[in-house]
Amino acid sequence: MATVAEITPEKRNFKLPEALRRLDAWLVWRFESAGLDAKPLKVPYYCNDRKRSGKQGSSDDRVKLASYGVALRRMLDRKYDGIGLAMLEDWGLTAIDIDNCVGPNGELPDIVNHLIERTYVEYSPSGNGVRAFV
Repeated sequence: MATVAEITPEKRNFKLPEALRRLDAWLVWRFESAGLDAKPLKVPYYCNDRKRSGKQGSSDDRVKLASYGVALRRMLDRKYDGIGLAMLEDWGLTAIDIDNCVGPNGELPDIVNHLIERTYVEYSPSGNGVRAFV
């Protein structure tokens, strides 16, 4: 069974595998309003405090991405809500996002445990779902 890291806005316990930390493809993000009664959006920013824009994965986009350490410091210094990995094709990674699967005591259904075993997994910022990187 995978170990799920507790990464929420309240618990910033970043225990990423070294292979993910080495990728120079990190951003910061913050929650922003999506309007009345709508779930807040997680809006990505480059570490220069500009919103991510343009064609993702382009040479212009890639040059603005940061190292893990820079993104982590920027998040803590600038009061961003989290950091994120820019999922680029050449990383050879797949991200799995499973919403509304966490039980009241943090338990996961057997099918979710089966899907995420032997991967790096973290709780989503809401605490109601999980994200896995394969």
